[in-house]
Amino acid sequence: MRARLVVLAALLAGCGYTPQDSFTGARDPDGISSWQDLGALELCLANERIGPPGAGAGGFCVDQSTPNEAICSDDAACNSRERCVCGRCTVPFCSSNSECRAGSSCNFAEKRCSAECNSSAECKGKGEQCSSGFCKGRCAADADCQTAEVCSSAGRCIVAACAGQGDCLAGEICKIQRQPRATAQPTVLAGDAAHGSDRGRGRFVMWFEMASLAGTTRAIYRAVSEDGVSYRLDPASAVLEDAGDARAPSVIVSGAGAGLTMYYETAAGVRRAESPDGIDFGTPETVIAGDFHAPGAALGPDGKPLVYVHKGDRAGLALWRGSGAPEDVFGPSQATLPELWRDVTRVGSPYALVDDGSDLGLPVVRVWFDAFGAESGDSVQFGMVVPLPPNDSIGYCSGPVADPSKLISYPYNPVFDRVVAFLDHRAEVAPAVVRDPSGEVWFLYYGAASADGMTQEGIGVARNPPQVPPP
Repeated sequence: MRARLVVLAALLAGCGYTPQDSFTGARDPDGISSWQDLGALELCLANERIGPPGAGAGGFCVDQSTPNEAICSDDAACNSRERCVCGRCTVPFCSSNSECRAGSSCNFAEKRCSAECNSSAECKGKGEQCSSGFCKGRCAADADCQTAEVCSSAGRCIVAACAGQGDCLAGEICKIQRQPRATAQPTVLAGDAAHGSDRGRGRFVMWFEMASLAGTTRAIYRAVSEDGVSYRLDPASAVLEDAGDARAPSVIVSGAGAGLTMYYETAAGVRRAESPDGIDFGTPETVIAGDFHAPGAALGPDGKPLVYVHKGDRAGLALWRGSGAPEDVFGPSQATLPELWRDVTRVGSPYALVDDGSDLGLPVVRVWFDAFGAESGDSVQFGMVVPLPPNDSIGYCSGPVADPSKLISYPYNPVFDRVVAFLDHRAEVAPAVVRDPSGEVWFLYYGAASADGMTQEGIGVARNPPQVPPP
């Protein structure tokens, strides 16, 4: 029995599954688990944040003579009730808790993110009081309030939410913070190689799919970040359009190391385009024709591409090795686990990385994917057994680089699943995983949605390992 356990441990370690410390709470950064959800990604177009497609535009009415917001790089540069939103200090607009950062929630009555509190002693700003669970400012005049706030007749700093100029009074302007756009299918590179031959600014570079303002076409956009959490579009316009039908990008460093290669989805199949810098792409060519979607590309040690795709309506993963037709490699039955992930019916959106073996001892190809199945056991509500509905979550598998078609499922899938109040499983799809250049942190980007997948929440981000609170 002991010999079998040793063999199993060696097999799992060779496939990218490393043991973790069971006692201190500390975790090695392995990109598998556990993940700390950081909420919605801040994705900025100039001074406006890209929000979920159904959320609508949003901001606050301010006097037209109000000075411009203070420039910032993080929240520490702002006042107590402000946050650094797309490089400007202001009271943050919200219509859902997912738009607020840790330590704050959406005050739905005012449509602003506010610090949570149980008593006034917990509030940091001068003269702040805890009221209805949120820290609020007291004032005698507008000058006593913070950016986007005004002093009410009751001596409280309040805000006036707006979706456009028509919501504001004469002499006021609507300072929009959030514009709605559908975003999906991120892919991320880190370090100098992410800029190709250009070596531009930004430790992280993301390419992602975004809809037009009217929602009728899709194109690929590029954004950069220093911390992996707050991104700004660079440039502001799409980097690849392909007649309005460019989706689900996957970008890898070209074999020569001086440029970048993008694989992406169109209605006709998967196409490929080359770029020296990730901004200007040459003429695309179709490389995989047919009903294949959401490519996840990596470069093998031999310099040849390994492109994982999903078939049809997430009927399973297939592998394209640079020529010929894709071969089936991983399906719903392989993702299904008797206790943890039951009745998996769909598997798709693969994201692939090749590990040279420096960390794991054996060169492996690592693949994250989304899948639809049931996780928690049945619940008991008011004395009745109620099965929880299945939903989308993120799973992981891996295999030897010598044979990247031999993928082994992680035995404790799913590796990422957002759960609210123990019963409400949210949906997560289209994973993208990148390691910080420091090697200390992995980031997981995902498409967030409601449990039934009907309400799109935009792109979310999580980190591995979780931040351990100080003792």
